[in-house]
Amino acid sequence: MVAGASGLWAWIQCFQRSVRNHRYGLTQKILFIAVRNKVCLICFSISKGRTKERKHACWKNWNGPSTAMESDAIVEGLLYLESTHGIRCTRMIGDGDSNTIIKCKERVSYGGRILKVECANYAVRRYGRALQKIQLNAARFKGVEGIRGRKMLRQRIMRLIKGARNVIKMNSVKIHNEPQKKVVLNLIEDLRNVPNHVFGDHYKCKETCRRKKLEPGEIVHPLMRSGLIHAIDSKIGRILVACSNTLIWNATNNPAENYMSQICKVSGGKRIDFSKSSGFSHRSTIAVLAFQSPAQQWYKEYHKSLTKKSPATSLKKFLAVRRNTYLRRLKRRKLFQNEKFKPRKNSKVPAEGDCNYSSYAEKPDLPKEMFDILVQNHFSRLKEGSHLVSVGGKKGR
Repeated sequence: MVAGASGLWAWIQCFQRSVRNHRYGLTQKILFIAVRNKVCLICFSISKGRTKERKHACWKNWNGPSTAMESDAIVEGLLYLESTHGIRCTRMIGDGDSNTIIKCKERVSYGGRILKVECANYAVRRYGRALQKIQLNAARFKGVEGIRGRKMLRQRIMRLIKGARNVIKMNSVKIHNEPQKKVVLNLIEDLRNVPNHVFGDHYKCKETCRRKKLEPGEIVHPLMRSGLIHAIDSKIGRILVACSNTLIWNATNNPAENYMSQICKVSGGKRIDFSKSSGFSHRSTIAVLAFQSPAQQWYKEYHKSLTKKSPATSLKKFLAVRRNTYLRRLKRRKLFQNEKFKPRKNSKVPAEGDCNYSSYAEKPDLPKEMFDILVQNHFSRLKEGSHLVSVGGKKGR
């Protein structure tokens, strides 16, 4: 089974984790949720001597670092699915910013068979952040050529990001199919060619490129002299090419992120601290019901289970109005799915995490076939670079 996962790590020091059934996105139902809480208000009051010690429902279940909540909750979910339902998740779609796969291999019996599938949206997002750092690096790319190159990069940075995302979509295969080596090599070749295409060099573009014979390739030369094109190519190799064996499936954890939006609706985002008692756990359960039955249709089943009676006519009418509104919204989205929306303002990049989360998290070893592909691709890039240097040296003489 293929599972998608995503988490919510907020300042309230709670972590909500959800694992969903994707084949791919066939049911989009929640299989397991878990909450990690580092705070219990009653225990805190007792430790400070403000209240007397008494029996209570303690909601504190975590003492470790907040960055390790994600991997611990995922491991608990995998163990629960195997013991209760007999389900084994052999592929897990994640955003690549946590230590989850390493923990799964250590604590899950079949952890060696779990393959980390990179979320295509998060991979392209990390690539975009790397491009922004290159564009702002005035110390490395200085002088007339450096300033000109960084200005060109600022103007076309969105084309580079969208180009990489479109290349992944065009070369994608179904997630339950094993990609062939030739398909992965085609994806790597197209990803490497995105900067050349965006900056006007269409020599390596395929016949489907509309600008192959229209736009002259003159912009890429000042970028090569300033070193910007080589820096961009290095980021493509480190971020996109390194995980191309799973990017070929074009998998995303969008359903998990949609569930997180339901959590924000019922918990008020980060404005109110619900972690000191059962507030966040109860709201997480409500978010599960809202996700499984959109348009508040879960009210009807919940009413029946409590009262053993059918709901009143007023509630039925209310739910019918909500259901019709929800269906009309889905219909409009299908009709106007190509409509352009106003771009959102980019939020600030969060601070770097530790060994359990963010870019410092441990990553699993590459498969031997993928490692051979990367080595072969790296040697071909070195040969191409040495050829360009020799040609440039002859012209200088």
